Amino acid sequence: MAVILDQNIAGEQCAIGAYKQLMDVTKDKDMVTYNLALTILEQEVEHEEDLQNLKEDLDLMVARGSK
Repeated sequence: MAVILDQNIAGEQCAIGAYKQLMDVTKDKDMVTYNLALTILEQEVEHEEDLQNLKEDLDLMVARGSK
């Protein structure tokens, strides 16, 4: 399960980087695309945070279970 979470976290981080690049390219040139990328970026950051929290919770459960 932890491997799947790590892969999903990496995927979210990749998406975050891609949307940041898109924002850099469109800033002051195409505000519609910029704002769309910003909205999606905010969602991707939230997804990444949720996955990180889930991984931390899973790690705690595993650590408690091994005692």
